[in-house]
Amino acid sequence: MPTVSDSNDISLITRTIELLRAEPALYSSGKLDPLSKAASLVLPDGSQVPEVVRLWAAFDNRYPTYLSSRRTDVRIADSKGKMRIKPMAKIFKAVCLDSILDEIGDEKETVAYLKDLIVKLTEKHPGFGVQLDPDETPDRILWLPPDGRAMLLWYEDDAVNRQESFSAWVGSLFEPDPVA
Repeated sequence: MPTVSDSNDISLITRTIELLRAEPALYSSGKLDPLSKAASLVLPDGSQVPEVVRLWAAFDNRYPTYLSSRRTDVRIADSKGKMRIKPMAKIFKAVCLDSILDEIGDEKETVAYLKDLIVKLTEKHPGFGVQLDPDETPDRILWLPPDGRAMLLWYEDDAVNRQESFSAWVGSLFEPDPVA
């Protein structure tokens, strides 16, 4: 399925990238790592990665974050241009179960509940994803559903509590501070 191209989302990502090129200290003190193969990124099912993610990858091969460094250690694609992304079932398993397995041990009822939760969340959020800040709570997940959108999900306390378009989230990270 072709990706959904909302001109507002593309415009927002483009403006944000222009802002960060003009004021690089807003984003990173380190050297950017643009992905030369960003335009040809595809998902494991062969469909094209949403344009807003490809635009961002052409700017930097790392995802942005709200943290003080402003960019994660998570790379968008490997050096061969293969996107680092997993089916949502694996992403939800990582955030729902694997991240707390040490705490719950062999509590069979809890494990069974979480496995059922993973199935339900995956049914509601099919497609592919990547966990952006693995050590942070709430868990932020870039979700690429089959309809071609790029969304950000916030998972905490056994639920997806918030979702927003990737471009709106990126734009909000770098909004100028209001003048007092």
